[in-house]
Amino acid sequence: MKLTPEELEILADTRFFDLKKSATEKIMKAFGELEYQLKKHLIPNYQTNLIELDGRSGKIFRGENYKNLPYIVLDYPRLFGKTGVFAFRSMFWWGNGFSFTLHLQGESLSGRIDSINKNLALLAGKNVYVCMNDTPWEYDYGEENYLALDYLLDAGRARFEPETEFIKLSRRCTEMEQIALIDYGKETLKMFLELFCDQEPM
Repeated sequence: MKLTPEELEILADTRFFDLKKSATEKIMKAFGELEYQLKKHLIPNYQTNLIELDGRSGKIFRGENYKNLPYIVLDYPRLFGKTGVFAFRSMFWWGNGFSFTLHLQGESLSGRIDSINKNLALLAGKNVYVCMNDTPWEYDYGEENYLALDYLLDAGRARFEPETEFIKLSRRCTEMEQIALIDYGKETLKMFLELFCDQEPM
């Protein structure tokens, strides 16, 4: 066994794990507050358009190996059913910052796709990305997974076909302060909901 100087340095450093633990706890707390803010101050304004969610609670979880890196996730609002998916996923991915992603699939998409196509241009200039992958379960921002909505709008390609299996719209956030992070998450979900909600929010 021959270790590099960098590997030896890491193996001797216990402080990293203390900092990782404290940072993880703070991010999970921030996600808990974000869920509360969405549940109390945003989702009720659109409830008639989100009837399938039926008051479901959110879920916060974490893991250590999404493409070899730790991650923390809040799914709220969330519905992962046999016939449809409606999920707003707030995610911290170590070394890659935060992302906020709307995932619609099956019955949760089919009745909304026309409104989404009609209103997509409202998201121009908002740092929104569209998933181009064949699977909805990838979250990196490589070109094989996401393309900028502004690019698709300029190219005349910002339209989902009726047979589209799923849609994922996503925004990145590099802000690490809790208040700004929560505001960004709320703003992002509000923008996405207004693509297919036909009433003015309260």
